[in-house]
Amino acid sequence: MASLDSLPNEILGNCGSHCDILSLASLARTNRHFNEVYTPILYRRSLFIDPPTRPVIFQAAASGNLATMELAVAHGADINAVSTETFQECNEIGVETQIEQDATALHVACYNGQTNIVSFLLKAEVDVHFPDGATFTPFYYAMRLQNPERKAITDLLIQSGIQYVSSNPHKWTLHAALEASCWPVVETILSNRHFENPFFTGPYGQETNNMAEAVFENGYNPLHFISKSSDATGISEVVPKLVAAGTPLEHVTDDWDQPMAPNGGTPLIYAVKQQNWAAATALVENGAELDSIGNSLRQEIALHIALDNRLREPEIGMRSIEEIKRDPKLHQEFIRAFIEKAKESNKMELIERRPERERGWKGTPLWYAATRASNYDCMKLLLEEGSASPHATVEKFVPANANGVEDGQNYRWVEMTILRSLLSPFAHSKTPILADGAKLLLEHGARLDAEVDQANTLFSTVLDRACEYCEGKRTCWLFGIILESATNNNVSLQYVAELEKKYVGDRFVIKFLDKLRERLN
Repeated sequence: MASLDSLPNEILGNCGSHCDILSLASLARTNRHFNEVYTPILYRRSLFIDPPTRPVIFQAAASGNLATMELAVAHGADINAVSTETFQECNEIGVETQIEQDATALHVACYNGQTNIVSFLLKAEVDVHFPDGATFTPFYYAMRLQNPERKAITDLLIQSGIQYVSSNPHKWTLHAALEASCWPVVETILSNRHFENPFFTGPYGQETNNMAEAVFENGYNPLHFISKSSDATGISEVVPKLVAAGTPLEHVTDDWDQPMAPNGGTPLIYAVKQQNWAAATALVENGAELDSIGNSLRQEIALHIALDNRLREPEIGMRSIEEIKRDPKLHQEFIRAFIEKAKESNKMELIERRPERERGWKGTPLWYAATRASNYDCMKLLLEEGSASPHATVEKFVPANANGVEDGQNYRWVEMTILRSLLSPFAHSKTPILADGAKLLLEHGARLDAEVDQANTLFSTVLDRACEYCEGKRTCWLFGIILESATNNNVSLQYVAELEKKYVGDRFVIKFLDKLRERLN
């Protein structure tokens, strides 16, 4: 059996004509459909008796019911009334909103994309700058709309003379527009430097009336905020305009050097840490310094951070940028853009840069790609387009004691090849990227017998593991890679002979070395 809600409006209206005012009021609060049908009837029957109840204008603003809004205002509703229970009042008729308290009808209409209501309220001279409980004006919610009505509503608000998004002096329109990817508002602000017309704090603590130079809380400028956008196309178009308008590319945040605040730095460093590859690429292409570091303790440049999964920590509460973060093509595009810019600016030494730090690991970007990101495609880019050296070494800060026990004082730097660093810790477990990465390094000239530190070759490590783990059963896959990749260009017969002397009596190792000798011969 069909519900009453499915009946035509005309029949519902006729039914309402036989109800008293209290019944009509109850019906009007049942759901959105009944609200649209019975509210006008309720007003007509109570004309000049009592002003409409406050929730009506918020329900009309949320649902886009212009007829109800017009009737409410004609009957004395205050368009600037503040709702202390906006969330509850809107949800009672099935309209969702996240505005919790102290909002006006204009806030609700902007949040729900009701252009007709916004236009009506503006003509009725509503207060466009009234802040809600979170200090935001309706302009803030209009910019964050994710539907086609956003441009129409923001245009209406700008034409009405709205100037700012918040009563908080530290929250500015340009930053909010960038975070919301509201490019028409960004364009308006950049073409009108006096949009808000106060004085801002510039990058060096000076006063400025150019919002493009304005520094937000904790030292974040508009180019930092571009990393909060998820629109890759818009980002690439807006970054050069911000740079041309005077936004500093090298301004660092106040917290960039604090261990407990890992997300600061220059706009480029911040974009990479947020994994916003579109923003990072645009910043590199528009002149960002390639050698700026993420933290004075770790000393990594943007290329290191981009290749280390553990250093990229998007802020909690940021708007979703998953489609940018997880797009491997955009990630690779950033690596490629970095390499090309390094070539143009004669800074190819950055491709071999090892962070200078007091302890931990010191590795080139290729080492980061191989061991920290396990990213085959980025390794290939660095080797082929960046001319990265497969022979580059990495250093690890380890206890000097022979037994590896830390005593708090005696440490030393151990040097090894990237290939050994990649494979030796995983010699007992097969991972596809390890195999592919090892083959890639060998194809580009890495040596299997490279000996940087005493007894520190890949072979010696793997063969020791072979003896330890059940005569090599868990390392067979790694021996397969070595046999497949071994040539006279990456391992010598003399070295094989030395290994045979060392492992004499070990059947498994000697059998493997016999196969290796046959291949080299």
